[in-house]
Amino acid sequence: MRPEIQSRIVDVVTAAAREIADVFYEEMSSTEGAARFLESELVDSRLRASMADWVRELLVPRDEGEQVVFEKRQAHIGLVHARIGVPMGLVARGMGVLKREFVRRIEQVVEDRMELLQAVLEMNARLDEASSQINESYLAHALTNERNDQSMRLQIISHNLAVECERLRSALFDWMRGQLLSLYSDESAAKIKANSVQRSEIGLWITHKASLLFPETSETTELSEQLEAIDGALFSAVNSRDSGGSVQRESVVALNESVNRAAWLLGSLVEHALEGERTLDPLTRVLTRRYLPGVMQREVKISLRKGEPFATLMVDADHFKRLNDEHGHAVGDKALVAIGEALLSNLRANDFVFRYGGEEFLAVLGEMKEKDAVAVAEKLRAEIEDKKFEVGDGVTTELSVSIGIALHDGHPDYQRVIDRADAALLRAKAEGRNRCVLAPSSVAAD
Repeated sequence: MRPEIQSRIVDVVTAAAREIADVFYEEMSSTEGAARFLESELVDSRLRASMADWVRELLVPRDEGEQVVFEKRQAHIGLVHARIGVPMGLVARGMGVLKREFVRRIEQVVEDRMELLQAVLEMNARLDEASSQINESYLAHALTNERNDQSMRLQIISHNLAVECERLRSALFDWMRGQLLSLYSDESAAKIKANSVQRSEIGLWITHKASLLFPETSETTELSEQLEAIDGALFSAVNSRDSGGSVQRESVVALNESVNRAAWLLGSLVEHALEGERTLDPLTRVLTRRYLPGVMQREVKISLRKGEPFATLMVDADHFKRLNDEHGHAVGDKALVAIGEALLSNLRANDFVFRYGGEEFLAVLGEMKEKDAVAVAEKLRAEIEDKKFEVGDGVTTELSVSIGIALHDGHPDYQRVIDRADAALLRAKAEGRNRCVLAPSSVAAD
């Protein structure tokens, strides 16, 4: 497009910026669903003038620094739209109105059809660029809000969060006592460092659950920092012992202070938890399936970042229909409760258990190697098989489960690992039930 034509387009659209803003708000005010966002006094006092400025800014040539400022403004517009709940359909409708009004002005100054086409394409490209930046910010903010809302409702740890946190506090002090014993009994530095607090149960819990349960709380952030400080003090003590022959008192004091601070923060998290609602399956007291997507997305993200797989166990009660038919649904419910309790008691604090279907459960085990996942599943299966399950009047019956096991293979779509665990469960059923089957890797399966 010739520079003189481009200059004329900028002049005519800039001159009509306020008129374009007026047409925009008149049409959008009559659009279904838009009225509550476009209250007339607000439109007259602020939005019309802001829209006119935005139209002018869209057309003005920008250097690199000005482009950065422009993009930040689009991001802010998207954030505001998300914050007040403007539907994305209305945003798209508004962009359509602007494109139409821009074309009307361009037609006034461009007569050649080829130049008109080029001018319209250029104008649409600028509007699409701004729209893309607005929508990207909108979606990022909206998704963050959704994750946070979900997480703050997800008060989930086993039967009682307060009891769980107290157990973790006790485990933290046990860890410190064990490490101090190792430190003063000349245990190797490699073995002590391999048993860092960040790799302990409480460390895994903070990585996989605390930030999900308590997003944007200062305690969660400080807990992570305290664990780093604990390991730093421990490693300092080991290094001083190995280099100078004795453990520096300052390192031990720092270790003790950091552990005490972490224990206090755990207690503070309990107070946050008790303020929230619980969203557990009322019968089995494990998570409902509603929260599975958020947990799986997070586990995939952690797995990809740390390079360590997580495991999924698909657990299904064997012959459950027959149990219901022969002994009644009350006995069937007792069986599901027993399976849920076995899952909760056998898994770690950082693991998740969901009621996946009628008699199906899904467990998500963070940072889990293949042999360890198989061992966990087999221990769970054996415990349920060995349990004497009463059906009434002192009569007992057999209760068993089949388990499908699959490890995350690095694919960003979490549904793949769930499907592989489900396919392994079907194999366990087909091979006679009351057994664990490991799904082949996705590469082998393909």
